[in-house]
Amino acid sequence: ARVIDVGAEYKGYYSDITRTIPASGRYSERQAQLYNIVLNAQVVSIGTLRHGVTFGIVREATERILLQGLLELNLLTGDLDDIYNFNVFVFFFSSLVFLLYDMVKFVCFLIRIQ
Repeated sequence: ARVIDVGAEYKGYYSDITRTIPASGRYSERQAQLYNIVLNAQVVSIGTLRHGVTFGIVREATERILLQGLLELNLLTGDLDDIYNFNVFVFFFSSLVFLLYDMVKFVCFLIRIQ
């Protein structure tokens, strides 16, 4: 897969876009399943954002969606709450810091436009 990740900042406004394109032109079945898990997590994350919702709530919702997807694909086994509480998330998502940074920028943008 090819990953395109571009970000910009101008006078306190932030923008970031990431695109994943299959190198062969088509996703394999497994790649499509993983892509859809991430897409679902994005939709849930954005849907969670509203005034008064803390960043921790958004982060937990996102992490749980991603972990649930991995459980459904049998890439993880066990109970979702146990896996989440054990902090397994950090082993699978090494770019967590960048994901969270991007989410913070997005939340700041939403606050700015309110």
